[in-house]
Amino acid sequence: MNLSTLFARKEHFFILEVGPESLGGVLLAVDREKNIFVKRVFSPVPRGSALRWKNWWGFPRVAPIAALDSSLAHTAIIPVSHVRERIREPLRAQELEDILGQHIGRALPQARKDAARELGVDELDALLAKAQVADFKIDTHRVLNPLGFRAQRVDAVVRLTFTTREAFTETKRIFGGRGSLFFADITDAELSLLERVETLPLNLIRIRPWQSSRFSTNHTQAGYAVHRGDLAWRARGFEEAVQEAWGVSQAVAHRLYKMRIKNEFGEPVLRFFDRIFLPRVKSFFAEVTAMKTKGAFYVDATCALPFAFNSRKILGLKEPPMDALLERLGFTLDADGIPFSSRSAFRFLAAFSAFYYDKSDAAMNAWLTKHLSWLGSPVEKRG
Repeated sequence: MNLSTLFARKEHFFILEVGPESLGGVLLAVDREKNIFVKRVFSPVPRGSALRWKNWWGFPRVAPIAALDSSLAHTAIIPVSHVRERIREPLRAQELEDILGQHIGRALPQARKDAARELGVDELDALLAKAQVADFKIDTHRVLNPLGFRAQRVDAVVRLTFTTREAFTETKRIFGGRGSLFFADITDAELSLLERVETLPLNLIRIRPWQSSRFSTNHTQAGYAVHRGDLAWRARGFEEAVQEAWGVSQAVAHRLYKMRIKNEFGEPVLRFFDRIFLPRVKSFFAEVTAMKTKGAFYVDATCALPFAFNSRKILGLKEPPMDALLERLGFTLDADGIPFSSRSAFRFLAAFSAFYYDKSDAAMNAWLTKHLSWLGSPVEKRG
């Protein structure tokens, strides 16, 4: 493929999906009419095997985005709510900085401790990869920029994304330090994307081979909160069932499972698979039923599964509504014949939208970065 033709008249984005065990990626092109084209998909490979992608993501006109798995990223949400005394005076930058600084200074130590605990690392190895302040409200009314308003109450939300030192170092090495690297907590990005078409409360189950986790978002008296919990159920249980039933190795069980997903066996063998999988399917729905959640409930599976989420309609489990999300964002998606599942599309669209609508370069976020450095918690350099 001719690179000069590939990169003509479009913006390009390379999204690197960073998991605890593997790396995957996709190269996207976006034209002026907001059409997204999938140019190339990179199948998952073991961590440390991504250097052969260099000729693609290293192209100067490609924006690099690192989409971090929830096991490698933790986003602390710090609600800010302040009642002003001088309500007749317009809100100036210095006053807003003082308000934000007080709230962040009080919340930052605990935010770092929580991040280190969730990531399973020492506090010194929980690095701040991204910081952003948004969702400003003046007297409960949402505004893009609160400066200049005469108001009694000022609200905002500060989001601090932490990652592990190991993940940050490897990601920076893969991209070779070229340009500005954008970090996205993929779970936070997915929840933010779903909020465009749903109202809170909102629930999301992320199913990965090694772990399944549940995330719930809701309004609280303090503003906004995300609650996380891990499921006992694991998708790898299906391959383990194959190992137990046929006495084969993990590698052989993996190949047989992929063949079952593609329906490459005859009916008798398919029925056998369904029979040995049934206990694990039942355990998944039993665990979800026990959650007793409120609000919309979505499932994002990073791996193919031998059952449909909506097979138990009473639970209300849904896959992300790609058509509605694209319409809401004003984009179209064209895979141009490239194998690209809806599961992958949702994750990459979430990471892309987090980058596309990011306001890190805004003046207030530039101040936030400097303030965090002054507090001894610098946002790690991306270049």
